Amino acid sequence: MIQVLVEEKTMSGLRLFGIVLFSALLLAAGCSSDSPGTGGGGTDELPDLEFTALSAGFATTVEQGQYIAVRRSFRDANGSGGGDDMLAAPLMLADIEPFEISYYLSADATFEPGTDVLMPPAEEITWMISGYETPLSYFSVTIPSGMPAGSYSVFGMIDSGEDIDETDESNNTGAFSPGQYIVVVEAGSGLPDLYVATSGYQSVVTQGQQATADVEVVNVGVVYSGTGCTGRLYMSDDNQYDAGDYLLVASGSTIKPLAVGEGQRFYFTYIVPDTYSGEVNLLFVVDADHEIVESDENDNVCQMMLTVNVP
Repeated sequence: MIQVLVEEKTMSGLRLFGIVLFSALLLAAGCSSDSPGTGGGGTDELPDLEFTALSAGFATTVEQGQYIAVRRSFRDANGSGGGDDMLAAPLMLADIEPFEISYYLSADATFEPGTDVLMPPAEEITWMISGYETPLSYFSVTIPSGMPAGSYSVFGMIDSGEDIDETDESNNTGAFSPGQYIVVVEAGSGLPDLYVATSGYQSVVTQGQQATADVEVVNVGVVYSGTGCTGRLYMSDDNQYDAGDYLLVASGSTIKPLAVGEGQRFYFTYIVPDTYSGEVNLLFVVDADHEIVESDENDNVCQMMLTVNVP
């Protein structure tokens, strides 16, 4: 049996996970969401929201009017339940109202919300787990079509709509690291460019046994990819993708439309075929059916070397 799991980088998927986990832990602990305790979630303490990371995606040069991805994580600094409290307290959904995170382009290294340029849309956050940092996730924003070409600093503001009262309102701003910029270029005939940025896999496997691999497909072109495409995982005697390679995942993997710098990770579980032994290669082929015109069509194959043992 071959299974394929795709990591969803959406807050809605994380929300479902959090609600299910939260409900199960409440039942196990025999408590309600209104119960005070070291696990957090009580209403008697105001939150303190802050970024724990804010950075560019895998590409930083983008045409005017295009989507580009930022990566961010944040936390409620007043939440509890992590660290030494993990064994003593269940995970609790933080008792906070929904809020927004907005992202801005700045011509200098100083954040000035009145003059810096907003990159829409604002990111809507509807839940979080008390005491825990959110996963480092992608969020796509739009470069305004009239933005002058140039290099810009990037800032993010948590609770940009001032929907939440906090114990500290002065630490809601985050920024790219010094020296990291978004470079805006004039709109033209630029193209997307998809390739595998990172991969992980078992380097020694056995015929007939289950094995795993994962890859992250990213768009390093200067424009949004515009449409989805198909990726496929093969086993090969060499590092060249050709008709003789063995298809491990019959249905392929659906790669969603990707903003500039955005990535999507795929996880695979497959059975090692008994027709291969010794030194072989896994090949993951991006845009295997040539659905997207790219600026570089020669970087769509990711090679992973492994050894296949005979049981």
